[in-house]
Amino acid sequence: MAEKPDVNAVRCGDSYREIVEGQSEPICRFETRGLFCFVNQAFIQTFAEGETRPANFFDLAPEQERLRIRASLASLNERSPTGSFEHRVIDRDGRIRWFQWNIRAFFGAGGEARAYQAVGRDITTRKIAEEALLQVSSEKESLRLNLEAVFQSIPDGILTIDQNFSVVRANKAAGTILGVGAAEPGCSLASGDEPWRAALREVVDQTIRTRQGVREFRIDFRQEGLARVLVANSSPLLDHHGAFSGTVLVVRDITRLVDLERKLSERHRHQNIIGKSPGMLAIYELLEQLAAVDTTVLVLGESGTGKELVVDALHFGGPRAKGPLVKVNCSALSENLLESELFGHVKGAFTGAVQDSVGRFQAAEGGTIFLDEIGDISPRIQLKLLRGLERKEFERVGDNRTYRADVRVVAATNVDLLEKVRQGLFREDLYYRLKVVAVRLPALRDRKEDIPLLTDHFLRHFCQAFGKNVTGLEADALAVFMRYDWPGNVRELKHAMEHACLLCRGERISVRDLPSELIDFSLRGRARPLADGAPESSAQSLSSVPRNTRPRDLTRDEVLDALSRCSGNKAKAARLLGMSRRTLYRKLDDLGISAS
Repeated sequence: MAEKPDVNAVRCGDSYREIVEGQSEPICRFETRGLFCFVNQAFIQTFAEGETRPANFFDLAPEQERLRIRASLASLNERSPTGSFEHRVIDRDGRIRWFQWNIRAFFGAGGEARAYQAVGRDITTRKIAEEALLQVSSEKESLRLNLEAVFQSIPDGILTIDQNFSVVRANKAAGTILGVGAAEPGCSLASGDEPWRAALREVVDQTIRTRQGVREFRIDFRQEGLARVLVANSSPLLDHHGAFSGTVLVVRDITRLVDLERKLSERHRHQNIIGKSPGMLAIYELLEQLAAVDTTVLVLGESGTGKELVVDALHFGGPRAKGPLVKVNCSALSENLLESELFGHVKGAFTGAVQDSVGRFQAAEGGTIFLDEIGDISPRIQLKLLRGLERKEFERVGDNRTYRADVRVVAATNVDLLEKVRQGLFREDLYYRLKVVAVRLPALRDRKEDIPLLTDHFLRHFCQAFGKNVTGLEADALAVFMRYDWPGNVRELKHAMEHACLLCRGERISVRDLPSELIDFSLRGRARPLADGAPESSAQSLSSVPRNTRPRDLTRDEVLDALSRCSGNKAKAARLLGMSRRTLYRKLDDLGISAS
């Protein structure tokens, strides 16, 4: 690359040489092909290798940069004769250095470039600093992008809030949980009527006041009729001087988790059988003992007392929980259909048997079979069932092969099986085979202390189902529940709560929201006939109107009270007062009360 300088190289005048030779920067002139016309002493000291000096300007730059340098020179013209560019060079000590060249072009009479003057400046220190800064900036940008990716990918909502309760920054999850508009920068927690705002303001305010974080703050609310649960955590936000500047708020939506926990609890635990009366506590203890064994159980109780819940508790609370739970209503099928349903059949066993069918006993293999209304099965089915219970074997209809069944049997009935045995309607041996252990559920009228717990349980259930915010029952409405005899037991109470929750327009259920039979009973002390021959109650009337009061003896206040309780409904008020609607209208006229 280097060769001896031409001693006859064109040199400028003495004055030019005196000026450039005294400069500390490398200065040179070269023709369009790059051959030097002049170099100063600083240039020689920088680029000469011993006695050898570079002869061509383009040889100073690495080969891959020469095209760029030529292009820069070619862009100069008489109107714009100056320019600059930077490139790497290898100095005489073999070190890579950076130089910046300020170029001026000289043109001939025809406007063509004839020569160039270049003044160089060593910018290696600046370039090293720039590259280091660029590296740091690149690393910082990479770190920022990584943090941003983490920030946006976290499923919890993360917001930074300043001391004026305004959102500074938020991730996408915050917009999903709280609503896009609520998580935009500049939005204020102090404005808006969303049900979660007041709770989050409380969390942020406590952090601002105490300079300490808040942990696991639970927020329960309803939005568009649906129950939601959030958990908020906060931490103080400090600036680069360590001064407090706001709050970091982390919001997690645990609605689905709470719902799953509730459903799992309701399904798998016998505690879903609500009650704290002594009779129910004894049943809980018995169920815990029975769940772990395969003993046949007979569940007794009136209709609506919750016999299916007992079966669920026995199955899901024991070792067969992973197996199937098969339920059969024995009273819903004829004798032939029930036999096929329980034990299965083979193709051609009877008209319509076009293929083999698996029975419920076989379908319950490894699990539990629940035989509801067991007292209604025929003597022939009783005999086959007895064999299945004693030997754990059965035969399908139309088949002479014997199958073994690994199932637990739980039966239930609301009739007196022992009386049916005495009447010859039920096999005595089957009765005692079924009644290894009996679980007898009390009627609701015999455990009225559990009614407040049951009403609260069903109220929460129906508020969630209907998207309502009813907080409880008025005292007089609860009194009706406590005095009523509940011939339909817990099932009837559940339906009554569903009715009341649907009709309730306020925050608490009142008497006028209750089913008419409860209102009638509260007045007359007489319920509809009870199931299974249970005795009627002689409960007192809730109304202030005595039971033997005749219509003409009613006072104006008593009639107005009845109308108020029934929200002005004349038909309901008439029933409440124990008279016909026509009689009520006459009474209104007698008392000077407007019918409208």
